Amino acid sequence: MMTTYSWVERRLAAEKRAGLLLVSMLNERQRRQFAHHQWFDCVGSRGTRYRIEYGRINNVSWRRPSGRLGGRMCAAPEEVPEWDPYTAPHPGRMPIEDQMLGQLLTLVADEFAYLRVANLVGGRWPPAVRRPRRCWWSVRSFIRDVREVWTGG
Repeated sequence: MMTTYSWVERRLAAEKRAGLLLVSMLNERQRRQFAHHQWFDCVGSRGTRYRIEYGRINNVSWRRPSGRLGGRMCAAPEEVPEWDPYTAPHPGRMPIEDQMLGQLLTLVADEFAYLRVANLVGGRWPPAVRRPRRCWWSVRSFIRDVREVWTGG
């Protein structure tokens, strides 16, 4: 049986390894930003500037060319709902640094893939990748389709 002490040791070791991996993947400027401010800037695959802050939710924001905040987004990997306390280092939670590295790699490699799953928390979507808005006629046709399904005709 695993003791609480060994569970804590494994969790701290996992967080330390995740921090070292994140720092090893950052360039010199990003390392300085992360050391001083707990965030770093990156450029997405389509040229949009992003800031990834230390945190689990609402930690990615895109920047306008002037440097001002354009919008804040949230996208994180799905947590494992079923977990075994004897084998998992933490109940379904990966270290924050691993999540930040995943966000960085996704934005740099395929910005649109990140934006497809991200939730907009505040502000606007980046201009090059604005999501299409629903038009009133598409909403109306959706309501009509739902009525047909529910009424059977």
